[in-house]
Amino acid sequence: MKTKTIAILTSILASALSFGAGEGWLTNFEEAKKKAASEKKDLILDFTGSDWCPPCKDLTKRILSQKEFIDGASKNYILVELDFPRDKTKVTPEIAEQNSKLQELYSITGYPTILLTDAEGRPYAKTGHRRGTPAEYLSHLTEIQKKKVSRDQAIAESEKLEGVEKSKVLAALLEGMPEQFAPFYTNFAEIIIKNDPEDTTQFLKKKQEKEAAEKLQKDFETLINEKVTKAIETNKTDLALKLIDTFINDRKPTGETKQNMVIAKWGIYNHLKDIEGIEKTVNEAIAIAPESRLAKNLEQYKANQLKQMKEKAAKKEDAAKKALEAEEKAAKEAEARNEAAKKALLESHKAKEGAAK
Repeated sequence: MKTKTIAILTSILASALSFGAGEGWLTNFEEAKKKAASEKKDLILDFTGSDWCPPCKDLTKRILSQKEFIDGASKNYILVELDFPRDKTKVTPEIAEQNSKLQELYSITGYPTILLTDAEGRPYAKTGHRRGTPAEYLSHLTEIQKKKVSRDQAIAESEKLEGVEKSKVLAALLEGMPEQFAPFYTNFAEIIIKNDPEDTTQFLKKKQEKEAAEKLQKDFETLINEKVTKAIETNKTDLALKLIDTFINDRKPTGETKQNMVIAKWGIYNHLKDIEGIEKTVNEAIAIAPESRLAKNLEQYKANQLKQMKEKAAKKEDAAKKALEAEEKAAKEAEARNEAAKKALLESHKAKEGAAK
């Protein structure tokens, strides 16, 4: 009897934790997956900041909380709100811990992020804040839901194939997905590599290059956090710059990876208020990958903030030059007055001596 009572209480608690968001939305991910599997539906995951994120608030108010949207979406999806509020009383400690793990699992870096996943939690489409009506948002979901159809068709096709042909279909599937979805399809990566021992698809090569780039980036971050930061804190900025340059020369990064490492020197020059160093670093970074997003941002930085900094520095230098010139002029005038006073005093002494004779 006691065991049965505990089971009932556990069930009630799980149900209670599943709700707590707006009506129609669950908050317990595992319960939502079970419900999706049982009802043969997919999941909509809403990563949101309900009490601090303006786009999140707007999307929830206009779309996600509206009956029209909830009724329409619930026909095909189980709705799950994964909230990251600043007011920690808005979610239970259990849900807060769950959401934190899911944020890391799905590599969420911005809010709101809306993911469409299957009942297992494997994502196949991503969206977020959009203008428009609930009906328009539902239409948008219908459109991106087609990515699941394409995914499933590719999987079904691959199951009919063998060897390299199987690998080609699965490689094309994974390459068409956002990078953050990759961890959910590692079994496909294994199949591709196994069925393509000669790496005809170059999937393995790209995978190894990506892993090497990630390790390189991680090592660079370790250098910045453990050595460069310490050098700056002890006013050894020359050493900090040398550490970055040495790492780049030794490890030989390329493209945007190198560009991101070079621009790290900007922070040091900015700390020193060294405009010449800032400009040199910005130009060096742009030249590495001129078509990258960072390069475009740096071009705008040059045209606006850096230009203003140089103008401000030029005005300050001009003012200092004028002040120095005024100081030098005042010093010369004072010296001239002193010389004139000495001369007058000398002539006075001579006149007195002449009168005494």
